[in-house]
Amino acid sequence: MARLNLPEWFGKIIRRYTIDWVMHKVIERSHAGIDWADGTKLVDLDFADDIALLDESVQNVQHFTSVLEEEASRVGLYVNPDKCKVTVSNTWSGTADIHVQGSTVEVIDEFCYLGSYILHNGNCEQDVKVHIGRASSTFGKMKKVWGNEHTNLQTKLRLYEALILSTLLYSAELWPLTVTLSKKLEAAHAQVAERHSWYHLEG
Repeated sequence: MARLNLPEWFGKIIRRYTIDWVMHKVIERSHAGIDWADGTKLVDLDFADDIALLDESVQNVQHFTSVLEEEASRVGLYVNPDKCKVTVSNTWSGTADIHVQGSTVEVIDEFCYLGSYILHNGNCEQDVKVHIGRASSTFGKMKKVWGNEHTNLQTKLRLYEALILSTLLYSAELWPLTVTLSKKLEAAHAQVAERHSWYHLEG
């Protein structure tokens, strides 16, 4: 058997199309999903090569998962139970046991994906805390820049907005912010003006 040395990007494209094809087959065979107001359903979410299956009952999630295993096996894909997780909302009642390859999938309250935390109760407090910490760390590493008299004010402000604010507010448009969390973000931003005259003068 000859082995083709294909580019890595080509393999990723083939894998992505294969997963999409598998999910199309799975959706055809199941009626899972969360109902939208317009009568349509939100069935799954894609996280790069990972798939999040959505439903409002454990029975449907289990059926959904079993069909996924079956359809994936037809094209040589395998669902690894050790890498699967179950997260339920705080309105969920009853068991959340889902089985993959004969193993019970671990139930977790939160998981981190691409730097963002998804919690069972929809709270974004962990995200805010982490982003404030990252922004503060990045800011601290640039002390020489902030204190450099040869770097003009506009350059410092542009660096602050591009590196610090972008880190602090990354994906913030998706956060269900409370008044308390909003004040924490504002306080983190305001600390800069209090400690650095160059920002205070511009603000």
